[in-house]
Amino acid sequence: MEIRCLFPDWSVAWTGLNDISTESEYVWSNGNAAVFTNWDQGHPSVNSTGEDCVIIGGGNGTSRETWKETKCDEQLNFVCRETSSLGPG
Repeated sequence: MEIRCLFPDWSVAWTGLNDISTESEYVWSNGNAAVFTNWDQGHPSVNSTGEDCVIIGGGNGTSRETWKETKCDEQLNFVCRETSSLGPG
């Protein structure tokens, strides 16, 4: 999966993954369980009170491509999934 093209300045973006309903049970915004995760070192944190949404970016090196949990009330970029008839999606 190539995400770099979406964030040329490595800004932060919502992934759509969250554990709003049940702590530590991460699901996508459509309700599907997370099959793949790419957490940054130390994430998800056991002590992440109020941090229910997952972001990508905002770091240096490989942490730019890994996920971190944060509070859900910030206005950020977001990642969309598009279903394509041209290939797997």
